[in-house]
Amino acid sequence: MFEADWRTFDDTEVMAQRVASYVESLVRSAIAARGSATLALAGGKTPVPAFRELAEARLDWSDVTLLPTDDRLVAADDPLSNVGLIRQCFDRTGASIMALTDASDSDPVEAGMVASLNRPGGNATGVNLLVNELEAKRLGLLNQLVPGNGIIGALLNPQFPPAPRQAARARPAPSAGTR
Repeated sequence: MFEADWRTFDDTEVMAQRVASYVESLVRSAIAARGSATLALAGGKTPVPAFRELAEARLDWSDVTLLPTDDRLVAADDPLSNVGLIRQCFDRTGASIMALTDASDSDPVEAGMVASLNRPGGNATGVNLLVNELEAKRLGLLNQLVPGNGIIGALLNPQFPPAPRQAARARPAPSAGTR
């Protein structure tokens, strides 16, 4: 059973110092026991003062992996990104920072993020929905549902980075009978 140790602080600075000091001692213990530490960090603005204080700790940050416990489906440089916030606070420490998601809708193999989809290797987490790969299949199914249509249109936002790839993959095979 998990028991919470609730503490109340009237001062943000004192809270940040105490939390950072406590987390630093846990990280030191983990590195001493296992040679590395993984620290899951909450998102949002509330923990930022503690993150900044912790980033000043004299730890061997190369033995530390940081990951957000949650993130939004936005690019890492978006102000709402939790992994972006973690990078802002900890990038200069040398800790490994893992993102949970990739909001770019890119092919992770083409982007060089992973070696292959079935064996990504390294510290990869997240989901790729392969949405673009299904475009031609969707058009083929639509053509089967409404035979003889011949022309199917698609609207794509040219400002959306994956649009060129979507357009290329949305072209059905010549045998599908559509233009």
